[in-house]
Amino acid sequence: MQTKHPATPAPAKNTSAEDQGLNDAIRSYVRTYALWHGRPKAARRFGVSRHTLWRFLERGHLGRSLPRAVTGAVGDDPQAIEAATEELAASARRERKLLRKIDKALVQMGHAGLPPTGCPGARRTPCCCCARPPWPQ
Repeated sequence: MQTKHPATPAPAKNTSAEDQGLNDAIRSYVRTYALWHGRPKAARRFGVSRHTLWRFLERGHLGRSLPRAVTGAVGDDPQAIEAATEELAASARRERKLLRKIDKALVQMGHAGLPPTGCPGARRTPCCCCARPPWPQ
């Protein structure tokens, strides 16, 4: 006996330019947040599963929960979302500059045990190169 599967819903035929602009702004915001904060933290921030976030980032499926979370946190105006995206990227750049300054200061203080690229301990454990922690004690 054959079972009938429900029909696949048809894609939306015409989305207005305003809706498309809002969707693009949401996509940009979520991608920027996931890039700078990591996917697990982004999934927690937007209240979705990591699989839902992966489906969005890798497959482009916008869904319902991500737009709702972004518009609830930032606003439902595309310009407001774009401004929040720019602020997010700018704060991440400031944070990265601060970390570079801290790294340089540690090197000057004689704590040059910064882990090489790909070091699995990455600042949580003593560096594998010099067996000294990379932070001052």
